[in-house]
Amino acid sequence: MSYLNRVFTTRFMKTLLIVCCAALLIAAIWFLGPFFGFGESRPLQSIESRIIFILLAAFCLVCLWLGWPAFIALTATLCVVVWVFGPFLLVGESWPVAPVSVRLAIIAVILLVALLYGLWLLLLALKDNPTLLNKFARNKGPVADDNSAEVMAVISNAVNYVNKSHGTLSFFQRVILARKPLDVLPWYMMIGTAGAGKTSAILASGQNFPLPEQLNQVGKPASPTRNCECWFANDAIWLDTSGKYISEPETYLSEWRAILKALKKHRPVKAINGVVLTFSAADVMCRNKAELFELAASLRAKIEDARQTLGVRFPVYVLVTKLDQLPGFTEYFRILTDQEREQVWGVTFPYGDAKSASVSGLRSQIAEEFSLLEERLEREMIVRQQEEYDHRDRKKMYALPQDFHLLSGMVAEVVHNIFFASRYDETQSYTQLRGIYFSSSHQPIDFNLLNNQSVIRHWSNYVEHKSPEVMASLSAKSDDQDFLINDVSYGRQYFLKQPFSEVIVKDLHLARYNLANQSKYRLQRFLGHTLCIVIAFILLNGFYNSYHNNSGYLDAIETKVAALRGEVNRFNQAANDTMLPRLLAMSRSLPDYGTLDVFNPLLSWRYGCIPARMWRRRRIRSISISCNDCCCRKSSSRWWWRYRTRLIAVTLRASTAC
Repeated sequence: MSYLNRVFTTRFMKTLLIVCCAALLIAAIWFLGPFFGFGESRPLQSIESRIIFILLAAFCLVCLWLGWPAFIALTATLCVVVWVFGPFLLVGESWPVAPVSVRLAIIAVILLVALLYGLWLLLLALKDNPTLLNKFARNKGPVADDNSAEVMAVISNAVNYVNKSHGTLSFFQRVILARKPLDVLPWYMMIGTAGAGKTSAILASGQNFPLPEQLNQVGKPASPTRNCECWFANDAIWLDTSGKYISEPETYLSEWRAILKALKKHRPVKAINGVVLTFSAADVMCRNKAELFELAASLRAKIEDARQTLGVRFPVYVLVTKLDQLPGFTEYFRILTDQEREQVWGVTFPYGDAKSASVSGLRSQIAEEFSLLEERLEREMIVRQQEEYDHRDRKKMYALPQDFHLLSGMVAEVVHNIFFASRYDETQSYTQLRGIYFSSSHQPIDFNLLNNQSVIRHWSNYVEHKSPEVMASLSAKSDDQDFLINDVSYGRQYFLKQPFSEVIVKDLHLARYNLANQSKYRLQRFLGHTLCIVIAFILLNGFYNSYHNNSGYLDAIETKVAALRGEVNRFNQAANDTMLPRLLAMSRSLPDYGTLDVFNPLLSWRYGCIPARMWRRRRIRSISISCNDCCCRKSSSRWWWRYRTRLIAVTLRASTAC
């Protein structure tokens, strides 16, 4: 049974199917080739031609199997077609491609064009990857750790896995379905700093992960992402990227470009439906001004690179994680119910050309929305102070609005530097920012963020002779009660479910193509439809003209036949030999019709039944000539004019059959 299981695997059956199709194709070329042709021409009648086509089929199969570029197989096909079908190409009354020298010259031109095209592709590949030819060098230097192939394999495997759901449908369902599940299921990319909690946010977002190996990781501490990883949920696919692409962008630039190229290759129409920018509270509060500008520049570059490479205009969501690092956050929000912890804590901006956040007033809009969140914290602080009995928890909660004010101000500055308008691209008329959301997946931590701008921290830093350059500092937890609260609160997700399920996933239709790509696709479709309409018009017009011409021809023949039949009847009644030349002249001119050349009709006549009636007209002509020969004989015997009458009758029947 194990042997049979190995034999009947998907890969083996696919290979067997390809081999069987190749064998059938070779058999068809060998046995049916002699019967293939146009008119009296049979290009594959010779053994040499069939062997050449069999070798061509084998070569194309090898190219398909090895994944070679398609232009190689196309070049070989064109060369074989020129060599085999060239001698049968008729232009006017000559055969211009019949000489061997002419065919060799055409094949040489085809090979030269293919060689130039291959060199152009090589130059493009070297432009994207200058180290492509390093493996051919004699002295090989140290090779950098480039996992581009592994990154592209991750996305390729993800696309193949999603396509399996479409392959399980019946043939009727696959034909009737307007879209594939791959196009319906949205793809979102997670970009952020290292340790920002991107994977933890995905697992804590409340999404349903049907894969057992991914479902098993929900509720557990997430390990760092090595390169990129695809998380398959029922509502979307989440492409989780490593934080090293933000912290070390130059070092891992090739891997980042490989991700974008793989997305563009496997999802050319709409590569992604959105991007989630992720950074933690410590990432902005523990950095100085220069480091914040560096962070914003790195994130802005990644968004711009994705937009330019993929050719897609997509919304961007900013997710600020690890709010539990703020002192008093856990104590303030721990009384929330499960439904309250799933709500959105942040701001969602309208999205669209006329509804998106104003480009010029982006910072003021963000500050205004954040002030509403701060007012809400201040307004409910009195109630929370009265609900808590432990004075230490009340002290921690009291500083939360001030800490959140500091955090929101720095987040607003970073977001403004990421999304401010540029006069050198299309972002000058719109912003990609869709929303800013604060969250916490409450991972185990052993430190807190201390606000250096508070009065207490000013005195503490003065006493300790410290002058921090950042807005907040990390302080290790020393109280056992802090660790106890942290352990009890572990696994409680704050403000993650609804931003993912109610905002991000439901915005799958907001992503649009950029104007250049959309215009190109529309132009291609327009040209294709126009070409089909023109070809259909030419064919229909040809059939109509042919039908009209042949119908007129048949009507004229019927009129001539009726007149000839009347003359024959009068000749039979009178038995006068002097009427015979007139009858023979009428029978001889029976196929003639205006300026029509019966033996070489124009193109407007050849769509009808002209070729099928050609041999009949030739018979009419030959019979008429025989009748004229009979008329030339000087004989007045009765059996001669009966014989000539018989010839006219035969001519008449042949004309009627035509």
